Amino acid sequence: MAPLTNYDKILIKVLHLEKDYSAVQMIREFPARNWSRSTLCDLIKRIDTMGNIDRKKGSGRPRSVRTAANIRIVTCQWSHMQLCIEFSKF
Repeated sequence: MAPLTNYDKILIKVLHLEKDYSAVQMIREFPARNWSRSTLCDLIKRIDTMGNIDRKKGSGRPRSVRTAANIRIVTCQWSHMQLCIEFSKF
């Protein structure tokens, strides 16, 4: 199943809020859309709790903190660790 489009999300929101459709009723009404019940239930729950169809801010994979300063710090720590290993061999 493909992800829901914005049009799908708006349609689901309108059907749920204005016509009080459940996930199963929407699937029966629009079989060609190929929606899964669990996806519709998740979106309906989000509509009921947050009142909109947007993702919660901060959901998803965190952004990388790979900045120039952090790269320098890790490089220095790695170099120091390599020196310690070399000296421990004596």
